Amino acid sequence: MKIEITKNFEELEQFQKIIQVFRKSLNVFPKDDFTSNVMNQIKTISYLATPYKKECAFFFFLSAFFYLILGIILIFSFSKMIFLESMPEWVAFQPYIAIGTAFILTAFGFFILNKEDIIIVKAAYVFTWLNIAGIVINTLVLQISFCMPFVIISISGLMIPIAIIGDMLLDIIQKHLRNIQSKGVLCEDIKI
Repeated sequence: MKIEITKNFEELEQFQKIIQVFRKSLNVFPKDDFTSNVMNQIKTISYLATPYKKECAFFFFLSAFFYLILGIILIFSFSKMIFLESMPEWVAFQPYIAIGTAFILTAFGFFILNKEDIIIVKAAYVFTWLNIAGIVINTLVLQISFCMPFVIISISGLMIPIAIIGDMLLDIIQKHLRNIQSKGVLCEDIKI
């Protein structure tokens, strides 16, 4: 069947020029060590499943933007509350913690983007864990402080997205950390 299709294809006049070009072209064979060189370089490529540092920094900037918006919304919300005086001081301080976290996340994003230092990435990892733990503890303390039946629903509405963002940050930091530790090469470094 294949032979008949090939013969029919070669008999078509519109393809004769292309067929002649292929027949006149030189047969080029790769070097003997071509396959082994490519396979050795593929083994050193660890970045295929890991993000680049720009993507890691982007997630930090995106998370920082979320915290900044959260802090601004809380500042405006607290300014409209009537019972702000009866609220504990640490609760009124929550918006500023969110804005401070936004600035810290932005700093980590810039550090990761401009330097490929394992200490910075590990510090970002530790900060992210502490941030998630702080949010969970803060949520539990807020629930205990207010003793209102539906406070847990509204507070959980803030805690769950922050925990999800934190989990995504931890995942991307771990991948970036593995990339730095394995010293993966970029595509431009591959020599064939």
